[in-house]
Amino acid sequence: MPTETEVAAEISGPAAYDRIRTSFVRFWSSVKLAVVLILAIAIASTIGTIVPQGEPSGVTNIEGMSERTKQILLSIKAYNVYYSPWFLSLLALFFLNLAVCTYVRVWPRLQFALTRPREIPVAARDHMPEQQDLSGAAVEDVATELRRARFRVFPASDGGLVADKNRVFRFAPMVVHLGLFLILAGGITAGLMGFKNSFPLVPGEAMGVEQAMKEAKTRGLLTPKPADFKVRLDKFWMTHYDDGRVKQFYSTLSVLRGDKVAHTQTIHVNEPLEYEGVYFYQSFWGIAAQKLSVARGIKSEIPMNNQGGTSIKLSGWVTSRLALGGRELFAYTSGISRPWYLLDMQSLKSLGELHTDEDLAVAGHKLRLGEVKTLPGLGSVKLRIGGETRTVPVESANRFKLSGYISRQLKVGEFKVFLYVESPDAELQVIDLDSFASLAKVPLGASAKVEGVDIAFLDRGHSAETGGLAAVDLIQDGERIGLRVIDLASTGFRVQAPSTETTEVGGRAVIMMQNTEPPGMPLWIIDAHDATALAILNPGESQKIGHSTVRWDGPIYFSGLQTKSDPGIPVIYAGFFIVILGTLMGMFSHQQVWVTIDANGCRLAGKAARGRYLFHQDMTRLRQRVLDASSKGNKQWAQTPLSSTHRA
Repeated sequence: MPTETEVAAEISGPAAYDRIRTSFVRFWSSVKLAVVLILAIAIASTIGTIVPQGEPSGVTNIEGMSERTKQILLSIKAYNVYYSPWFLSLLALFFLNLAVCTYVRVWPRLQFALTRPREIPVAARDHMPEQQDLSGAAVEDVATELRRARFRVFPASDGGLVADKNRVFRFAPMVVHLGLFLILAGGITAGLMGFKNSFPLVPGEAMGVEQAMKEAKTRGLLTPKPADFKVRLDKFWMTHYDDGRVKQFYSTLSVLRGDKVAHTQTIHVNEPLEYEGVYFYQSFWGIAAQKLSVARGIKSEIPMNNQGGTSIKLSGWVTSRLALGGRELFAYTSGISRPWYLLDMQSLKSLGELHTDEDLAVAGHKLRLGEVKTLPGLGSVKLRIGGETRTVPVESANRFKLSGYISRQLKVGEFKVFLYVESPDAELQVIDLDSFASLAKVPLGASAKVEGVDIAFLDRGHSAETGGLAAVDLIQDGERIGLRVIDLASTGFRVQAPSTETTEVGGRAVIMMQNTEPPGMPLWIIDAHDATALAILNPGESQKIGHSTVRWDGPIYFSGLQTKSDPGIPVIYAGFFIVILGTLMGMFSHQQVWVTIDANGCRLAGKAARGRYLFHQDMTRLRQRVLDASSKGNKQWAQTPLSSTHRA
């Protein structure tokens, strides 16, 4: 029985080391492990392709996905796959697997390929797929013809020959492995040392590269500090197709070193600016702000929010469709005393205002506004509160997402109340302002007590302003066209576009909206309270809003740039090129032949890694040349019949 010392020596001795080394090599050179790692990398790359990269919102905004799945994707940083530690770990593990596999499987073949062709026993040559009978030929003639066919020829120990051709193509596996090494090394380098960020610039604005790197959501753990320079947007413009769609957009950029311009270049999509290893791509564009001129020449720039845009359920009235000049149009107004706008039904582009005393030219036709037919509405209610008779104005309750009419605040006893009438013919309701509870319902001509105070509903005051619209006439080239009018409150029609925050214009709280596509879209100025369009303006047009006249001077566009530093890209490209080269090398065949001398002369045996039929044809032609060369010295060989054997 071995002693404790002998057991310890066996565990820690060379045998134990060999077992550990063998297990390590066997595991890490496994083709099965390589397949598992490749599948894992492919799945990770698929996630990185499907999930928008850069921001967690890329995950949270995915529609049709359960919250649990989203939480899992967020926990593994699926919005930043290629820079995540787990993805880089997969690349590193595959790199190790490939290295050990290369050492175990490819390196011995490479060493074998670097030596002279191997001799094999004569008996083994009889089993080669290619056999050629060279009876009567001199071994010197065989060697000469083999060299002419670009074979490397060496003397064999038995007096014959051993030769091979296209030895370099045996290096194809090593070349492919080298390319894969470079691709993996480039991917790891990019994930550890690269960064990517996107930012908008308006003409004249500059961004420092160091700042762009610090603010980047996508960057590696070992990203080096970039050079200290800035990029300034000098000019931004677009070209368009005939139908108005954007064809291409351009940015002229200047690289600033301090106050000096070091480089200037115009970029467009797929044509970036590269400076000291940092790339600037033309990525996107949008509207940065709206330029307005208010009364007394005051100019302002209202910033736009481009994150997904705003959706507003629009209030107002629209007409039925009007076909004119091959286009479908409709008219819109936000109120009885508000302007009427003629809009394109497909693009919602404003074609101008409709007036009763002025023609609007559209597609070779003249349009003007005719009679507007209104519905009866409620403008006020006449009450007796206690002993006092009062006329209380009411307005549409649309801005409170209600139908009917509502008054402003009143005080009845100790209560603060407001009045609500569901329709022009309905009873009057007294509503508590704090609890929104109904304190009393008073039919016309009746009275009720609220906190001991008598409230009598005496009369209604009708108003077309609050009643709504029934129909409108348009005069087209002197002929009247009657159009039906639809209340948008009954349709759920929405306007969605990039918008400003709520801002004050002319004493009114408004939201401004403008779509970027197609170009030339109007600016919608919408009341923030009741969602009615106060103005629909084309550049240069004016409209009175509240107590001010506002002119829209047009949008200020921004250029969206993507800045990227990826030191691994050249390495990855080199790896792809080398893999392609190795694959092409693998398409050519390494050929080996052995020439044996016997009593009848010479016999050739050979094999090719692929293309055996072509190899057989080459050997048949070589045999003929050898026999022709030998026959010049001895005419008897001219009578020798051809003899060759090819084994599939």
